[in-house]
Amino acid sequence: MVNRENTDENYMIKYTVQISEIKFVNIGEDGKPEPYGYIDLYYQPSPALGEEKVRIWEETNSSSPPSVEVITGLTFNIKATSLSELCFVGSVRESDAWPNGDDVIAYPNRVCGGMNGTIKLKGESPAEENYVQIKYQVIKEDAMPSAPKNLSSSAHTISTIDLEWEKSTDDIEIIGYVIYQDQNEIKTVDSATTAYTIKGLQPDTSYIYSVKAKSINGNFSEPSNTITVKTEPDTMYMISIMTHNMYFLASPTDVNQKLRAKNTISPSSYYRDSDIIILEELFEDEATEILFEGMEKYGNFNFRTPVLGEGGLDIQRGGVAILSKWPIVKYEKHIFNNRGCSVEGIQNKGVVYAKINVNGTYIHVFGTHTQSDISFIGCDGPLVRKKQLQELADFIEKKNIPFEEYVVIGGDFNINLYDQENYNYLIEVLNVIEPNYTGHPYTWDKDTNLYASYSDPDGKNEHLDFILLRTKHRLPPENWGNYSNIVEQVKVVDSECNNVCNQMIQNDRKNIDFSDHYPVKTLIPIEKD
Repeated sequence: MVNRENTDENYMIKYTVQISEIKFVNIGEDGKPEPYGYIDLYYQPSPALGEEKVRIWEETNSSSPPSVEVITGLTFNIKATSLSELCFVGSVRESDAWPNGDDVIAYPNRVCGGMNGTIKLKGESPAEENYVQIKYQVIKEDAMPSAPKNLSSSAHTISTIDLEWEKSTDDIEIIGYVIYQDQNEIKTVDSATTAYTIKGLQPDTSYIYSVKAKSINGNFSEPSNTITVKTEPDTMYMISIMTHNMYFLASPTDVNQKLRAKNTISPSSYYRDSDIIILEELFEDEATEILFEGMEKYGNFNFRTPVLGEGGLDIQRGGVAILSKWPIVKYEKHIFNNRGCSVEGIQNKGVVYAKINVNGTYIHVFGTHTQSDISFIGCDGPLVRKKQLQELADFIEKKNIPFEEYVVIGGDFNINLYDQENYNYLIEVLNVIEPNYTGHPYTWDKDTNLYASYSDPDGKNEHLDFILLRTKHRLPPENWGNYSNIVEQVKVVDSECNNVCNQMIQNDRKNIDFSDHYPVKTLIPIEKD
């Protein structure tokens, strides 16, 4: 009769054998050894069963084996009713040129050890100069790692909490640390990480944190010490600013400007959470008026500047305007002295300036649309654009705006974020801080935007639109968070598309997009009273 306790796998314990190093040493040879042969691990699953064998290394090419000195990071799972000893047997040689014969790095001898340690399989030479060294550790399935220590919070804001802790201190291999917030698992970080920032939290709210270690065998430690951390009170509210090139062209084209303004753009929600909007390419006057009426009706944008260059022919308009939910208390415009080239040379391109009163705090907004890189004989677009940007910088400087007030510069700059030289010039000449860039990688993307692919099917995808903050004026406080430009890949959604809108999309699939550009948004904080 067979003893069920000793043979049934249901009664066996899982062990993980971690071999951290197999080192081959052959003193008689220069360079790394070229070993061949095998190394086996022997263990006994139960007293009633014979030994089991696991081959942990093998190289069968005896004529030209690869060079190797150390092998690391081997892991094997075995089962036994009880385990107290492991044995290693190896036969390892190094290929050598005739007539000396192959060197023996390890004879096929058997060396046994306990649950962890270092063993040597000896080779030839009286001084034991040749050998294979094996470092290993055995972890029982139910072995738990020690708990991380000294969990603490090094900093916190209205929406973030920084955590730090000390590593587990035992020999069990840790593969990660699990972070718990209010007893719920929220994040696992790797074993080398002992600090993490929790983001997206509510202001003025207490949270409870602990951390557990997770071992290679899947076991968790006891929790670390528990800490309670409270985020800072929210003393600010956010002002959302958006810029969007509307693609309202002056010449008759198949871009459905008036229909888009009335039936797809105005009823949509993508712009309504903004407080201030900078619009470009408002060249077609009828479509522009329809859009303004719709944005006032649906989005409560009751204040706006005139369109830059309006009053003349459509083809002469500069096409920039600023809309706001907050009162515009001052408006100015500047037409670039450095006129554009090609068709842009007859457009009144320049800058629109609006001073906006946001509940007693002034935000100074400058909207622009600079020269493009259009290919035309005698047209040096980048050079013209650089001169226009310098004019813009000079125009802002002459305003003598108080340093404690925000200065926002936004629009379609026709400078690609990924063109490092020209992008750096933009940042430097306007004296602005560089934002973080999130969301869609491009504001003009022919691969995802049908109007973009229609207008230039061979064009390259670019990030051309920005909202920038001037460095010598007010900036968001350090504890507020990251200042970002967010590109939103917006499309018409079914719930906001009326019958005319649906028919437009059926007739021309391009109308699923609002424009050939995607909008860019940013948030800036204003202190509450």
